[in-house]
Amino acid sequence: MRKRTAVWGILIIALSCGWVLFYRYGSTIQQRRIEEKEARVKELQETLIPLRFKLKERAGDTLTVGFQFYSLAVENIDTVDDMEDLAGGKEIGPLHSFTLEGTELFIDCLKFHNKGFLPVDPDALFVFPYRIFTDLIPPDNGIMIVDLYDEDGFPAIFNSFDLDAQDKERLLQVYQQLKKYGTITDPALQNEISGNALHDMKNISRFRVDRWYDLVVHIKKGSLEFVME
Repeated sequence: MRKRTAVWGILIIALSCGWVLFYRYGSTIQQRRIEEKEARVKELQETLIPLRFKLKERAGDTLTVGFQFYSLAVENIDTVDDMEDLAGGKEIGPLHSFTLEGTELFIDCLKFHNKGFLPVDPDALFVFPYRIFTDLIPPDNGIMIVDLYDEDGFPAIFNSFDLDAQDKERLLQVYQQLKKYGTITDPALQNEISGNALHDMKNISRFRVDRWYDLVVHIKKGSLEFVME
């Protein structure tokens, strides 16, 4: 009887230890997965794709282009299973198409160096795609696209960022001025902005018809580029 009691006691202790080890191991794995997701989100936020576009047609002296805007929206990191889906971003509104006179496409982007944003890196920046034009349409007569990612007055391409009140307010100031004037008129903000026109080099066939291109923003490096998907 005593032997049975001792055996049962040993089994109970072994099972208890096993459950403790299993729980700790499981918790460690879960925590590791969460940390990996958070690291991936941080990586994605440092290399953002706010815009994808496709050159649908080149016909003589006209271009037809489709634009789709995106944000990296993460409401609950625990629910994210497929990080590639996360990397793809969340679509903002429908696909927008424009036909323009010209043979080369230009996309005006405004770079805003907010000193309070990613303060560990002074070169970090927000990027606003805001106007398209061509070699036959001057910038002043171009098409404004800054309204296409407006959600209740906020630039939805930045929905993924956990902004404090000051950063959000300054971001809104830039966005509202871009929408209203097509440029930045506030002298207090002008020292923190710069322009960047990314364009199609027809002579080297940079943009191919019916292929998607990503506008890749390297936030910490302060640079932009087009990458063909």
